[in-house]
Parts: sequence; structure tokens; C-alpha cells
Amino acid sequence: MKNKIKDVEYSSKLFINSQITFTNNDKEEEYDINEYLSKYFCAGNKILSSQFLKYFMNEHYDVAIPETYILSVMDKNIVMMELNNKDNIEIFKDDDEITYKKI
Repeated sequence: MKNKIKDVEYSSKLFINSQITFTNNDKEEEYDINEYLSKYFCAGNKILSSQFLKYFMNEHYDVAIPETYILSVMDKNIVMMELNNKDNIEIFKDDDEITYKKI
């Protein structure tokens, strides 16, 4: 198992800012999630789906998120995008660089 973990391609700087915003009990809540999110930036991972974010927010912030939310992300090239509960990100290695695509 250790050999498999050792060979994982990883980037800690794929996104430089990630923020989730949602309404809970008529109150808008906003969380900067980049601090904990970076450890999931491994080639082969599919992240930021609705299911992933429900797990992630509960695990790291002890917060249940509603079905409707907006996730604002800025990547290392200063490209901004907004994701919702129908989107997710696939992380992969392209040549010698760890990158992503929205799926």
C-alpha cells in the first residue's frame, strides 16, 4: 500500500482560492475551503461534486450543505470559474503538469 501512495502525482497549488457560498436557515454562509482542499489535488481524483462537497464540509467544517450552492474557484493561472451541484473537477497529469478539467 505504501508504494502506491508514494507514486501519487500531487499538486498543492492547483487552485489558489476556493470558496463555497450557500443559504442555510435564511442566512447566507460563506467558507474559504482551500486550506483543506489542497490535499485532494491528486492525479486521478474527481473532486468538488455535490457528494464530495457534502462529505468535505461535514468532515472539515462540521457543516451540512444544502443542495443549492455556488463554489467559486480561482486556479493557479488566475482563471475564475463557478461550480454548482451538477459540476465536478477531474484532476490528471498532462505531460509533467498536474491539471484539471471541469466535467
